[in-house]
Amino acid sequence: MRKISSCVSFLTALLIFQADASALSFVDVEGGRLSYESCAPKNYTRTVVLIHDGIVDSAVWDGVFPILCQKFRSVRFDERGYGNSPQSILPYSSADDIGKLMDALHIEHATLVASSANGGRAMTFALSRPAVLDALIVSGPSVPGVPYSDDFIKLLTPLGESIVKGDIQGAMSAVEQCSFCVAPRNAEARQKLMAILHDHPQDLQMRPLEKSGESIVERLGDLKMPTLIIVGDSDHSNNLNHARIAHEKIHQSSFVSIKDAGHLPYLEHPEEFARLVIDFIAAR
Repeated sequence: MRKISSCVSFLTALLIFQADASALSFVDVEGGRLSYESCAPKNYTRTVVLIHDGIVDSAVWDGVFPILCQKFRSVRFDERGYGNSPQSILPYSSADDIGKLMDALHIEHATLVASSANGGRAMTFALSRPAVLDALIVSGPSVPGVPYSDDFIKLLTPLGESIVKGDIQGAMSAVEQCSFCVAPRNAEARQKLMAILHDHPQDLQMRPLEKSGESIVERLGDLKMPTLIIVGDSDHSNNLNHARIAHEKIHQSSFVSIKDAGHLPYLEHPEEFARLVIDFIAAR
């Protein structure tokens, strides 16, 4: 009965999403364009902006997006060079692009839900424009200024070298073999991850015009908005360390670990992840 109820709930969410979601749209930004999708229930009061990780585009939110669409105005977008967004022709800041998207869509207040490297960029944005955020939710965040472990660098070297060489197949192989991206038992989630990359191989390319972010670890204590930090219990120790440092430095932040999940818990357990987001926002 529990499985049947879960399926009905998901199908209901999917139908609502299909009814209320807009077609793929674009926001023009200096030197480029950002593709996005949005949806909203009637009489919504909250807005959520979803920001994908540094490996794969916004399709990674496919399991979470329709669930959030039942509760909030929800927006997901592709960073420059990912998914349906073209490469930039001018230098740019991914953190600044968050604000440009919100301004273009007339979003005055929102909760950001961001992952991995973009979790760090979301925190950078939060420090620069705290007044526009109702809350901040980061999953497995990479905190600018916190060093990476030697083991983590070694594991990611094949992926980085393949991307630099333009070897898409080599990069895909490195992602598929990533031991912590998806927990070992989550074969279906790994298949979904690889399917996204096969559909959008441009996700695994260099972005030479993207500006590197400055260290923010010393300033994390300045973040005053409600903050939730989510990790997967099977993620790499380097990523778990970044998340714990963020939790220690962001006063009164909340910390949740999802069981049997790696670095992409929203792909592995979308219903559980969406429930964490919904409950956290509802409690504010």
